[in-house]
Amino acid sequence: HPTRGFIAPSSLADLNGDQILDIVNVSYNGHVRVFDGLNSQVLWDWQRANTETSAAPTIGNFTGDITPDIYVVLAQGHAPSFSDYFQVLIDGANGNVVWMDSLSTINFSCLAHVRQTKWNSGLEGSLKPPLRSRRGRETSGPVAR
Repeated sequence: HPTRGFIAPSSLADLNGDQILDIVNVSYNGHVRVFDGLNSQVLWDWQRANTETSAAPTIGNFTGDITPDIYVVLAQGHAPSFSDYFQVLIDGANGNVVWMDSLSTINFSCLAHVRQTKWNSGLEGSLKPPLRSRRGRETSGPVAR
């Protein structure tokens, strides 16, 4: 973003299936952009109006297809007066919002994507991070696979 800047670091993932890592970037104003790693063209972009963020995106396979997805945390309003906070799951293939939930408290970080496999731990399994709804209950949000 020309006046507010980008959140560092950018994340890398192959989102268009060409075996080249693409660049996932979030600007302070909550604008998520994906750039083609081959030619730097914008593959897609998404923004929720009147939001800001200070957290880098998390990349993971949350929808179960072969394309990595993007998880971001946004604050509604402008610092220091935020009115709400959101966790958003975006389909990495097309930039469509798969899931979004309002939080009742400030949140500066994205969830960590963890996958145990037979190659790194001798175990196979997955971790489902507990996501909280506005009312503080666990929700049926994204699952790390």
